[in-house]
Amino acid sequence: MEIGHYNNLIDWYNKELPKVIHKNKDDDKEKINHQMLSGDFCNSVYIFFNPITKLSKIGISDNPDRRKRGVETTSGMEVELLLLIDLEFGYDENRIIVEKLLHRFFAQKRNIGEWFNLTTRDLISIRNLFWDIEGDKIEDNLRTLKKYKSHA
Repeated sequence: MEIGHYNNLIDWYNKELPKVIHKNKDDDKEKINHQMLSGDFCNSVYIFFNPITKLSKIGISDNPDRRKRGVETTSGMEVELLLLIDLEFGYDENRIIVEKLLHRFFAQKRNIGEWFNLTTRDLISIRNLFWDIEGDKIEDNLRTLKKYKSHA
């Protein structure tokens, strides 16, 4: 799916959200119940950027700093935290659903696993979606991409 203006992602997200919630209600119920029982109320969705491969990772974590260190350790490369949203538990959509929708929207740009070949325009679209969702906290480090001028 090609992204034009950022509203396309927001409009698409708002259209698909009820379908995903309904379809995945039973699939995600166990994961969501585990989150509630474990006290995992920090529903973070993050975007990491690997400056060597120029790929971006769309993922979820209850501890993004620890997750970043884990990704760096397993890949042997440093990554940048570009975007992060902490969703409000019981108010915003669950992080599993937000991640699933982002993976689906950018499916044609998937490289491997949760790593995507996203352009700066794609990342701005995600940032605008995060601002549309609002959440508890949003961290925006897209300016760090200026260091990597070859990122389109």
